[in-house]
Amino acid sequence: MQTITLRPAIMDDAGTLVDIMATALGEKQRERPVLAMQARLERPHSWSQLACTDNQILGFVIGHTQIDEAIADLDLLMILPQHAGHGIGSTLLDWVAKKHRSGGRKYIELWVNGKNDRARRLYERHDYKVVRRNKTRGSYELCYRLTL
Repeated sequence: MQTITLRPAIMDDAGTLVDIMATALGEKQRERPVLAMQARLERPHSWSQLACTDNQILGFVIGHTQIDEAIADLDLLMILPQHAGHGIGSTLLDWVAKKHRSGGRKYIELWVNGKNDRARRLYERHDYKVVRRNKTRGSYELCYRLTL
């Protein structure tokens, strides 16, 4: 396994992040919403981190905080499937917790599809707890919270 480095995302990364998201979600063809990804990166109080080797982005995390709230929202955590299970998700979650613990936040929250067992196990290994449930068409979503 190559050495993984972390760095913030920049606007030029948006296309690659969209491609990683499509690959991680198993989507073969879709419109490339690069502008939507750029808007997400430019959103006030957004934060991001990429897990990279020398020549490739292997995964990323993107979220945002509200200036007057104690909660950081983790919006996306995506890892290329061929690199899943190698600690990249854990590395990114550790970065998120460290960033927001030192920034004075009290919680990190995220939503995940209730049928996404791999993601649920990752969050639970990192002490995230289910605090809310929402039913969606044919499925359900879980809100996980980490107390910092």
